[in-house]
Amino acid sequence: MILSMFLLGTLFLAGCSSQQEPTYAIGDTVESDVMSFTLDAVQPTIAVENSGAATFGPGSDGLAVEGYFMPREYDPEEDKKNPYVAAKGHTLIHLTFTAGNLDRYYVEVGDDLFTIKCNGEEFSADLDTFKLGAKSVKGGWVSMDTVNDLMEVGESSSYLCYVDIPVDIEDLGGEYEVVVNLPNSEGEASPFVYKVAAE
Repeated sequence: MILSMFLLGTLFLAGCSSQQEPTYAIGDTVESDVMSFTLDAVQPTIAVENSGAATFGPGSDGLAVEGYFMPREYDPEEDKKNPYVAAKGHTLIHLTFTAGNLDRYYVEVGDDLFTIKCNGEEFSADLDTFKLGAKSVKGGWVSMDTVNDLMEVGESSSYLCYVDIPVDIEDLGGEYEVVVNLPNSEGEASPFVYKVAAE
């Protein structure tokens, strides 16, 4: 009897320890009871396009030009005055995502949503390392140059952003993780792990 109880207990513990948290791929949608999230695209880059934030004047629509705040090939001459360039030894993890407010007066979309895990280290986004650059509107994108956006209940939008991590793009080998920390009704965060293959 004691032996059978010991064996059952051992099997139970073994079953618990072998359980792993689910992981997600680019394009998958996850949600807490407050917020939904889809990681549409991820790309490590050195520079992000800074020209064409918006058009103004007669007949203009105020939208950013196509390609604004998207990853671009770094050019030392062209990017001299571009604020969206990684420092030497750093990489910008560029994210395109869609978020929705399911059940709150408002939710904040910002730096506290993201953590990047790579090369055995974990990097949390903060005011110094995160930039929210554009938001989708009917007909295109509008530039934002901020670190957060407030979303009303029932609202859903797509965003362009990046997280600056202190890892050289050449050293971003194998696979890395984008952890999305969605707020929940308990006042805490529900983490969802996206696995991304380095390019």
